[in-house]
Amino acid sequence: MSAMTISIRAENPLTKEQRQYDVAATTVAQHFAVHREVRGHRLIDESIVYGKVWHVTHLPSGFQAAHAPNKKAAVHAAKMLAELPVPWATLTVNDARKLKGEMRTQIDLIRGMARIGATP
Repeated sequence: MSAMTISIRAENPLTKEQRQYDVAATTVAQHFAVHREVRGHRLIDESIVYGKVWHVTHLPSGFQAAHAPNKKAAVHAAKMLAELPVPWATLTVNDARKLKGEMRTQIDLIRGMARIGATP
């Protein structure tokens, strides 16, 4: 795992404004990183407001792959997702939505476990 900065899109819940944010993240696998949830930014100084939830982001597409109540669970989910036989390097959001059968079941299970904070 290593530290890096990634760009994500998030909506400020007060202004409903969508914008890019550069956030500190930890790479977990080649195609995944974990970082704190972005709740928006302070209007007075533009600093980022972070939430309590941790997100797993798919780096090639930028989409949120899972979320967890703590970093440990987010890291575990990212590692489990990375082990699945999915072409993560080229997967798009539309491709992810088309996944079916056993693969969809496994991804949904990993996401559900992350949501409740499950770790080994």
